[in-house]
Amino acid sequence: MSLDLEINKAVQQGINKDLLLTNFIIQLKKDLAMSRIELENNLNEQANLNDVFDAVRVLINKLSFSQLQELLYRIDIPEISTKQTNFEIEQIKGEHLTQLIFKRILQKVVLKIKFSK
Repeated sequence: MSLDLEINKAVQQGINKDLLLTNFIIQLKKDLAMSRIELENNLNEQANLNDVFDAVRVLINKLSFSQLQELLYRIDIPEISTKQTNFEIEQIKGEHLTQLIFKRILQKVVLKIKFSK
């Protein structure tokens, strides 16, 4: 997962990895909740990132187009990024959009941690 590279960059900048991952999951759940979408209850702040990725990917594939638009708007994913996705292949759609969502949420969390110091 390319997210590992982003996480490693943040850790090299002095951000605690556990704090980063905990805040990442909290922010993800918050963004989903604000879009009236619920993530599985058994995924908590200590969940494995790969498990969370898989749960979000499955969730993305189940969303209606309007729910997906609202979520992407809420998370602040540029429309141009989503236009590069081949929506005819559900597996690719879920993978690509989940990667975009995870990268954007990670950016938000890193900035919050940096500026809260």
